[in-house]
Amino acid sequence: MTSAQVDRVDAWSAVYEEVYTDGHARGTAADGLEGWVDALSGRPLPAEIMWEWRDATVDRLRGLRPVRVLDVGTGTGMIARALASEVRSYHAVDLTLAGVRDLLDDPGRPSGLTFDRRAAHELSPQVLPGDRPDLILLNSVVHYFPDMDYLEVVLTGLLDLLAPGGVLFLGDLRDAR
Repeated sequence: MTSAQVDRVDAWSAVYEEVYTDGHARGTAADGLEGWVDALSGRPLPAEIMWEWRDATVDRLRGLRPVRVLDVGTGTGMIARALASEVRSYHAVDLTLAGVRDLLDDPGRPSGLTFDRRAAHELSPQVLPGDRPDLILLNSVVHYFPDMDYLEVVLTGLLDLLAPGGVLFLGDLRDAR
């Protein structure tokens, strides 16, 4: 990692810590819609559109029949909220855990749902709980990566973490044009 890449990742961490804790968020912690706003208008994205998007993604993930999930860049935990109770283990990582503070404090959360404050480039076998994941999820997060070199380093590292026969799922990729 270059210092410029790490600085950019740290800047995103600061932005989302503020979004989730200082009242700039939209929606509520309970629904996971905090911070989801239209980039052009600055207005909250309509809940029905967000739920449709989330449900379509979760349906695709269910079709993969995962048992152990690593969710890189979990944000508000929208996917975790829908999928974690259906798998043996679901480990969610993000630059800030402020977006999932309600899940962290929920004594009724699924027993296999764990969290870690960590950047994507900091993942290694030593920091993961339990067995290697059979599904590694990067959904709606890659566009925040500093550059293509960072993405390549992260993807290479994640492939090393993946269980044999597992799936690395890249979702909600933006068009760079």
